[in-house]
Order: sequence, then structure tokens, then C-alpha cells
Amino acid sequence: MNNPKISVIMAVYNAEPYLCRCLDSLQAQTLADFDVIFVDDGSTDASLAIGQEYALKDSRFRIYHKENGGVSSARQFGVNQLPGGGKYSIHLDPDDWVEPTMLERLYEKAEQTGAEMVICDFYQNTVRNQSIRKQNPRSETGEGALRALFQRLHGSLWNKLIESACYRDYAIRFPEGLDYCEDYLVNVQLLQHIRKVAYLPEAFYHYDQYSNQQPATRNEDSKRIDTTRTEVVRRCREMVPDSMKGWQYQLFEVHNAFGIINRGSMPSSEFRDFFKDIPFSLLAHPHRYYTHTVLTLLVIHGPLSRRQAASIYHGYMSVRESVGRLIRTSNRV
Repeated sequence: MNNPKISVIMAVYNAEPYLCRCLDSLQAQTLADFDVIFVDDGSTDASLAIGQEYALKDSRFRIYHKENGGVSSARQFGVNQLPGGGKYSIHLDPDDWVEPTMLERLYEKAEQTGAEMVICDFYQNTVRNQSIRKQNPRSETGEGALRALFQRLHGSLWNKLIESACYRDYAIRFPEGLDYCEDYLVNVQLLQHIRKVAYLPEAFYHYDQYSNQQPATRNEDSKRIDTTRTEVVRRCREMVPDSMKGWQYQLFEVHNAFGIINRGSMPSSEFRDFFKDIPFSLLAHPHRYYTHTVLTLLVIHGPLSRRQAASIYHGYMSVRESVGRLIRTSNRV
């Protein structure tokens, strides 16, 4: 297909057990005018053969095969195929699936609003249940959505329809050598330039938390994951201008720091070096929630071990969130 409305980019690696579910959900789309950029990243199972089988029956599937280079490499390869592809693009993980109206509804919203990025809600599917994750950025500007990304939005690309020209016009590239939170960093790059963002308060994407128990980014040891998380923070420090580093950005660093100390994989000296750039002025911010977060870290981390401090912090946040939900529920009654 030449110049379809939407191009769906799929980076695929050893996804044989659940790949058909994903591809079938694409074929069921109510919007017919799309193509699929299927990038096989050196799979050693039948993933490539499955993609080729779909392509034989459906000309909208464009199949590419490359040597294994990691998810960032595969996603970038897909982005490089966008010239001649859809006006808009979206990424899709092969272990997830989508509702039939996803592409149609996102496309309609983009055309109606003129937005370069449309953000929607998504389903989180576990073995026991399915829940909806609301993703309202509460802003129609890229900078506002960036602050929301640091505060509460999911860092994925699969619930965000993006005008394909943004990758070229803003020189956006997936980070080399990083296969964890790589999509988060791409969103950070995009939202520094995007002028208009739209929000569609509907869920279409099913984020599967049970089928793929050991993908490449989940079976790493804690030290390697934490090393990657610190690299994500360091890259954000470099790529985000100081004018955009508000309290939301500082909270992003605080939460990453707590995620690291919770597992205790980073030596104290390295942790202090990683965390030292968060300004003390954050304590004076009028939002008590964030003041409490930093106070918890700075105060209880002194007399207690890192693990104890993190445990107390997470218990505090859990109780606070539960109370918040009760208050919101009572206000709606």
C-alpha cells in the first residue's frame, strides 16, 4: 500500500506463542487503510514465518528481517521505513493486542484536532483481571504532556498515535544500546517539539502482563535493570532543557531512585552520586505530596537501611493512594 492513513510498527523477536493473537486483532480493524511494518529482529523461532504467512494473504503486511540488534534497533528500523507509509504511525508490541476500533478512533481524533500526537487510555491485563489505565495528560501542548509523562503517564508508544513526519522533522531516534524504557526516551524527545497533543478518553490497547513472562527486558538481573534505569535518568538530564525540569521531572528522578534502592543493587556511593542533582528547593514546593516524597527519602534514609527506607516509603504511598481512591469515590456519590 502507498501512503495509507496509518502505519503500525511492530518490532518482533521470538513472539511465536502469542503473535497470531496480535496480528489477528490488526486484521479485525474497522479502519482498513493501514499497513503493518513487521520487523523481525533475528528471531530463532517461527515468528518470521508467521509474519510471512500473513503477508501472503494480506498485502498490508510489510515484512522485514534483520540481524538481532535489540528492540531499539528494530523499532528504529521500522521508523526508517515510514517514508511512503502512513501519515500517522503507532507502535505495537507482539505480545499485546488491540480492540477493532483503535486505529479508526485514533485517526478520527487526530484529523479532528490537528494534533501531532493523540494519547488514549489502555487496558492492563493480568492473569486475574483487566483494568483500565487512564492517561489524560491534562494539557494540549507538548510541554504540558511532557510534564505529565514525568509525573504519571505511561512511557509507552503503543497508546500514542504520532504524525509520522515528527520523526524526521524533529530528528527523533531510538537510543542505541538501550532496550529498556527506550520508548520513554523517544516520548521525551517528541514532546519537547510537538505543538499540539489530543487526548481520547477510551481504551483500545491490551497491555498483556501474563503471556510473556520472560521477555528480554524482564528476565535481567536487578543490577542490570537498575543500571539501565540510571542511564535513562542520565539521558533525560542531558536532553531535557532546564526550563522544562519542573517538580514533575524531579518526581520522576525521585521515583526512579526509590525503585533502585528498593532492590539494593546499587552501592550507596553510586546511589548518592546518582541522586545528588535533585535540588533541595523541591522541599519548598507547595504540593505536599511531592514534599512528603522527598522528605521520606531524605529523613528516613539516614537512620535506616536503604531497603527499610524504601519499604516505609512504598507503604506510605500505598496507603495514601488507597485513601485518595476512597475520597474520589465518595465525592462522586
